[in-house]
Amino acid sequence: MVWTRQIVYSTMKDTNVTSIVPVDLNSLLCVNARTLSYFYNRLGMHTKEREYARIAKEKNDTMSKIFWDQIDGVWYDYDLNAKSRRRLVTPAINLDILFKFWNCN
Repeated sequence: MVWTRQIVYSTMKDTNVTSIVPVDLNSLLCVNARTLSYFYNRLGMHTKEREYARIAKEKNDTMSKIFWDQIDGVWYDYDLNAKSRRRLVTPAINLDILFKFWNCN
């Protein structure tokens, strides 16, 4: 996946990794925190379990505020320079299905 400034037909020279906040990467961070919480629970390490459960909840709450578009009903990457969601059709649009599966939503 290439994070770009252009709306259509972008190339690698348009890659902008310093101002595009990708929803898919952040969703994986949420899933990782939830997974760590689960395994710490299984190991009986409840302080760490609670810590990662809190991190997962914070990431989920933040993601819902920044990436979720209520009108379109999909997840979008966020452009820091434009201070807005990037309304591009990307695989991230399917994240709602994965969030339900991962129980991050």
